[in-house]
Amino acid sequence: MADAAISATVKVVLGTVISIAADRVGMVLGVKAELKRLSKTAATIQGFLADADGKMHSPEVRDWLKELEDEVFKADNVLDELHYDNLRREVKYRNQLTKKKVCFFFSFFNAIGFSSSLASRIRDINTNLKRINQQANDLGLVIKYQIEAALPADAAGATASRQTDSIVVPNVVGRAGDESKIVEMLLTSEKVLSVIPITGPGGLGKTTLAKSVYNNPKIDGHFGQKIWVCVAKEHIKIIELFKLILVQLTQDEVKVDDREVIVKKIGEKLKGQRYFLVLDDVWDHDQGLWDDYFNTLMGLNETKGSWCLLTTRRVPVADVVSTHLKMNSGPYFLGKLSCDECWSIIKGKVMSAGEEVPEELEALKKQILGRCDGLPLAAKLIGSLLLNSGKEEWQSIVEEGLIVEESLLNEYQSQINQILKVSFDNLSSPSVKKCFAYCSIFPQDTELGEDELIQHWIAEGFVLKNNRVTEETGGEYLRILLQNSLLEKVEDEVSTYYKMHDLVHDFAKSILNPESSNQDRYLALDSSEGLEENTIRTIPASIRTLFLHLEGGISTDMLLRFKCLHVLKLSGYDV
Repeated sequence: MADAAISATVKVVLGTVISIAADRVGMVLGVKAELKRLSKTAATIQGFLADADGKMHSPEVRDWLKELEDEVFKADNVLDELHYDNLRREVKYRNQLTKKKVCFFFSFFNAIGFSSSLASRIRDINTNLKRINQQANDLGLVIKYQIEAALPADAAGATASRQTDSIVVPNVVGRAGDESKIVEMLLTSEKVLSVIPITGPGGLGKTTLAKSVYNNPKIDGHFGQKIWVCVAKEHIKIIELFKLILVQLTQDEVKVDDREVIVKKIGEKLKGQRYFLVLDDVWDHDQGLWDDYFNTLMGLNETKGSWCLLTTRRVPVADVVSTHLKMNSGPYFLGKLSCDECWSIIKGKVMSAGEEVPEELEALKKQILGRCDGLPLAAKLIGSLLLNSGKEEWQSIVEEGLIVEESLLNEYQSQINQILKVSFDNLSSPSVKKCFAYCSIFPQDTELGEDELIQHWIAEGFVLKNNRVTEETGGEYLRILLQNSLLEKVEDEVSTYYKMHDLVHDFAKSILNPESSNQDRYLALDSSEGLEENTIRTIPASIRTLFLHLEGGISTDMLLRFKCLHVLKLSGYDV
């Protein structure tokens, strides 16, 4: 799956290189000939990419693409340096207008030295691209110039750790019975604190069910406090869990690390009240952690009837909090949807309310439901895929595209991944594909505003420059990803954000194969105790996107070596 992302990356960056190389010819003395050669060679190689897309089964073609990817990024970085140096010299020239002429003399020779070095580097890139061009011929690739696909007309005008939210999902299908059972359970306990773990594979709708329960009117009337916490870490410290609770109770950042202080503040907020706590997406099954955590919570508040609802994909997590802690009768295993329920989701995606089912869709019903296998996420993705395809394409998509491969992680995730692969392949352009894959750089379920997300894409050079404002084009890319259910919209009374379902995030991350050089270009680091200088030194100097979540600060000097950065995002209360 990573090869499709590499192809999209190469197309986007190569197009940028061709455009910029042509624009900057003559910008610096001594590089004009090399820039012309770079633009011409890159344009020739670009013609091979469409043919390469159809030959991804060949290991030789995949290796050729990876080598090409490395070279075009080198070229892009050199052109960035060229642009930066041109701006630097322009500023320096203006500052020297009132100084002695000898300054111009030395500046002239400095410019010669820079242009000589730059020309040498571009010459090396040109030599490598010439060899790659010849390899394309040797591999039997043929030139098929492909124009970036136009965006659909109806797309115009679109407007730190995993962060799920408690906002209820509208029109939930097939979970009313589960919701009623769980709500009834939550209203009857006389223990100080009880726990119910909801478990099942990814894509079944555990978080969606938890949201429905959380927002049920009976819950509002029964509990004095409601707290929604997303965990989403393989291993988590107990102090982090308490911090997450306090953040939700106070709606303010927690700037202390003393457990005693944090726990005392939680106790003050919960005193004398029944509370309902949701821990969403739990992975850590350390029994000692959960013994300590729940024993502490029980000691904070003696009022009976409080509950913790926990969602997890991992049965060992559910076993730890239900069997070992003996806090309830056992995990709540969430089942699959019925065929009728899956069909209802698909119809809701493909058709308007009251519209008759098209014959073309009815004819494929049995095959489609077989592909869904009771997974609501699969039904949602297939519905979106069909909605964004012509009726004449439906049969080939269902019969050829949605063939389930051997398990990659488990049978459910393999099913979802295959559907996602078809959705990804059917995106309208390499630029949109690249924007989708880029979203996996953010931690799971990060919620981003429209402007922030689009600005990231623009800074990376993924948004095509045309006759429209780049922000408008970025908005169209966002609309396409929403239409294909590859991004989700999260709305509350004040704001609108966008996020990925965790399985979609897993897929997007998988297509940015860690064996590829993408790991040397995009990096997110989360440090609760500050970053050591040695850690910074291990980050490749060619990094293009760097997210650092800090609680200990970082010196500017440590960042100066990253001269290829397009995006630098620093967060944390010491930043």
